[in-house]
Amino acid sequence: VDESAGESADVPATADKKASSSQGGIFSIILSLLIIALSGGIIVFGNKKKTVVSDDINIPENKNSAVVGLEYSGSADKKGLFSLIIYLATKGYISIEEADSDFIIKKLKNYDGNDEVETALMNTFFGKNTQVSGKQLASSGNFHKKASGVIKKLNDKYQPLLKDTKSMLIKILLSSIGIILSLILLVSAIISKSGLNVVSLIFALIAFVSGIVALIISLKPTESEESISGRAYAEGLKSFLEAPSVEKLQAAIRKNPKYYHDVIPYSYVLGISDKWIDNIQDLVAENPVWYNGKTFDKNNFANLINAVAKVYGASAKCPPSSASGPKHSAENTAKKKHSESDKPKQ
Repeated sequence: VDESAGESADVPATADKKASSSQGGIFSIILSLLIIALSGGIIVFGNKKKTVVSDDINIPENKNSAVVGLEYSGSADKKGLFSLIIYLATKGYISIEEADSDFIIKKLKNYDGNDEVETALMNTFFGKNTQVSGKQLASSGNFHKKASGVIKKLNDKYQPLLKDTKSMLIKILLSSIGIILSLILLVSAIISKSGLNVVSLIFALIAFVSGIVALIISLKPTESEESISGRAYAEGLKSFLEAPSVEKLQAAIRKNPKYYHDVIPYSYVLGISDKWIDNIQDLVAENPVWYNGKTFDKNNFANLINAVAKVYGASAKCPPSSASGPKHSAENTAKKKHSESDKPKQ
């Protein structure tokens, strides 16, 4: 009788254990589903770029063409550098003159802005000089090095602003928590004797894999709001310059009478300077005030940019001089010619 009573007492205990195990299995499945949902949200929406286009076609007051190009493409390169030369010209700091298969850049006034990148480019060209020719720059090994330094300075200063580090860290944290919880659920499902252990195991495995995928996606930097607004402006400006509406153009000119020429560096860095210069060819008869040369059209502008690009490339092949800047190169050439003229003729 006593044995029979003991057996009957074990039945409720076993039933309670099974019920508890089943509840644990259900909890495991629900938690796995939550992890899967969270990871899925990160996977689908975590780094999805917002497609926005701004209606603002005015030239920004405190953002040069190189920065706009960087926000448009994600990084600065020599295209941004060349656009910055034209930008400084539109601001009245320099003029560009064509001269016998060469070009001359003249400093019209000292730089009085507070942008370190623009300051660096002015110093790269002039130092203590007031003008420099393309040939002088090409023969100076220092020019390529310093100009490349300007590009690096651009990227170092503005690229970090394109990333939303805080958002990225939050996603990494949530993904990591999901991975850790799913691992715990996996182990729990393996050692559980519940009838739900197979189902729990499957859901925990799915949660673990989705957590890993979410973590990988989270490691990719999230686009910042500043980057989104900058890209929206660049996209909108590019769209306008390709096919300008009369109404918007007239409004821009009323605000800035020099808009036609001031927007050229932006059109160049966005890859549509040919179209824009073509668009204004019949509307503007005079050359830009900063340009002294032939008729300013898309071909001559392209020739100017190509000449600057050749100088940039040629300078890379020259050994850096111990003296600083093109000035010394010119002085050394003059001294050499003078010493040769002093030699007695044989």
